[in-house]
Amino acid sequence: MGLNTALIVRNDFLHEIKGDPEFGQKVYGAIISNGRGPYHGQSFDVLPSDHADNMQIVAIGGNSIRTLGYGGDWGAEDETILRNLANRMGFKLVRKAVK
Repeated sequence: MGLNTALIVRNDFLHEIKGDPEFGQKVYGAIISNGRGPYHGQSFDVLPSDHADNMQIVAIGGNSIRTLGYGGDWGAEDETILRNLANRMGFKLVRKAVK
């Protein structure tokens, strides 16, 4: 497939983005140079690119983005992704008992 890149845009800085004719170039530069780690900017953050076959699980909150792990390939079912992520973090996912 190719590569995908996860990005968070901070809406508090939309006014700066709107007036910045170089914003697209800044995003481009962050993506092509972030193989060394995440990019942290004022108006956006970019995680390192990853192969499109991998289902990368990310957490977004507190004006930040981070990778939690990988849940399988791009075609994995949601439950499989959740089980894979739990397993990689050292947990066993158990279904609740039906009442």
